[in-house]
Amino acid sequence: MMNFIDLRSRLASGEFDFLIGLVEDEHFDAKSGKYDLIGESGKLELAKDVSSFANRSGGIIVIGAKTTDDPAFYGRRIDSVSLFPFNLINPTDYHNIIKDWIYPRPENVDVDWIPSKDESDKGLVYIFVPDQPENLRPFLLKKDVDPSTNRRRKEILFGYAERVSHSSDPVTVEAFHLMVRHGRENRWKEDIGSRLAAIEARLSESPEEKERKKNLEQIVLPRVGRSVEAAGLKEHRTYSLVVSPVDSTEVESILSSTPDSIASLLEQPPPLRYAGWGMETGDRAKLIGGEIRRVKADEYKVLDLYRDGTLVFACRADEALLGWGNRFGKTRINPVALIETTYMFFKFYELVLARLEPVINEARVWVLFHNLHSGGEITSLAPHGVDSTSQITDFYKRDAPENDYVGRVRIEIQNFDASRTAVLILREIYGWFGIESDKIPYLTTDKAAIDVERIKKLSL
Repeated sequence: MMNFIDLRSRLASGEFDFLIGLVEDEHFDAKSGKYDLIGESGKLELAKDVSSFANRSGGIIVIGAKTTDDPAFYGRRIDSVSLFPFNLINPTDYHNIIKDWIYPRPENVDVDWIPSKDESDKGLVYIFVPDQPENLRPFLLKKDVDPSTNRRRKEILFGYAERVSHSSDPVTVEAFHLMVRHGRENRWKEDIGSRLAAIEARLSESPEEKERKKNLEQIVLPRVGRSVEAAGLKEHRTYSLVVSPVDSTEVESILSSTPDSIASLLEQPPPLRYAGWGMETGDRAKLIGGEIRRVKADEYKVLDLYRDGTLVFACRADEALLGWGNRFGKTRINPVALIETTYMFFKFYELVLARLEPVINEARVWVLFHNLHSGGEITSLAPHGVDSTSQITDFYKRDAPENDYVGRVRIEIQNFDASRTAVLILREIYGWFGIESDKIPYLTTDKAAIDVERIKKLSL
C-alpha cells in the first residue's frame, strides 16, 4: 500500500483505476458519495473524519470510491469508482465547516476536485489532511448533533475522534477522560506503574528457578487484565495471547527509544501483507514504571512488552477486529483474522527473543477469550477458510461453550518457529470450540505450520 502522500500524487494524474482493490486504513478513507451538508449530521461526519486524521498523523479522504467488506482484508476494499461533475462539491463549503466545527483548525487541509484523464468534465474529490504539529493536538469537535432531530445540540460540549485502522469512530467520553488524565496526572500514573512493577518484580524474584516456574501463572495472568483495562476492552468480547519466559531474563534496550530499540519495533511491527491482521496500533511506545513498553489503539487492541520478556496482546473478538468482514456479524470469528493475528503475535515474539539476555530455554503461552456470551449472543467459529461453504451457513458453526476461556501451552525456545507455535495455540482454540484440528484452514499440508504464502496471496 502506498502512503497517503503518494496516493494524492497518483490522483493528480487523473487516472483512477489504481484505486480499485485498495483497502481503507489508518491514513486512507473512501466515500462513495459527497457529504450531505444540508443537514447537521453530514457536517458532523465531515468534521469527525477530518479531525480523526489530524489527531493521528494525517490522511486522505477520496470521495467517489465505493467500498465493500471483504473477509480476506482488515478494512473496506474499493470495488468501483463513480465520477461526478465539478460543480457537485464546493470546496469552500468544506473548508468553512472544518473551520467552524474543529478546534483548533487543522493546518493546510486541501480539498480539491481532480478531473478524469478520460472524461475531463467528471472527476473525483479528495480531502488531504497533512500531519499536524504536535503542539496543536488534540483537535476537538466544537459541536454535536442530536440524532433524533438532526439538529445541533445547544449544550456546552465537545467531541474527539482519532483514526484507528480503517475507522474514524469518535472516542467515548470515558476514553477521552482517561487520555486527559494521562496528561494531567502523569506523575501519579508513573508512580502507580512503578509500584505495580515493583510488586511484580518481587513476585518474579525467587532463589530457585523452580520457584519462578511455580508462580509464573500468578505473575502473568493479572497482566492481561491490566492490558485489557488500559485499552478500554473490558466490556468487549476479547481475544488475548501471552508468552512469558520460564527462565529469568531481561529485554535489552527496553528503556531506550533509539531507532534500533525494541520501542521502535513496537511502534512499527513488520507486517505480513497489505491490509492484513497484525500487531500494528499506530501508537507511540510508552514506557510505564520502567518495566513495560505499551502500544495501543483504544477499544481495538493493545500490545504490552515487559522487561522480563513477557509479551501480552489483547484485541476485540467481534466485528471490530476478529469478526471483521464476516457475513454473520459480530458473533462469528473470521478464520483469516484469527489465524493471521495469532501467527503475527508469535512472529513479533521472534524479534523479542533476539533481544533477551540471557537467552532462555523455555516459555509458557496462554490464550484467553473473554465475554463470548455477552448480551445473550454467543460467539461462534466455523471450520475451513473464508471461501468455504461452512462459512456461509450456520450449519457448521460451533458456539463458544463458555463465556471465558484460558488455554495453556509450554514451548521450547531452541529452534523456535512462530508458524508452528501458532498452530499449537490454534489447535487449542479450535478444540475448545469443538472443531477437529484437521479442519483448521490456512495450514501446510502436514497441518504442522501456518501456510504463510497462502495468506500472503489473499492480498494479490
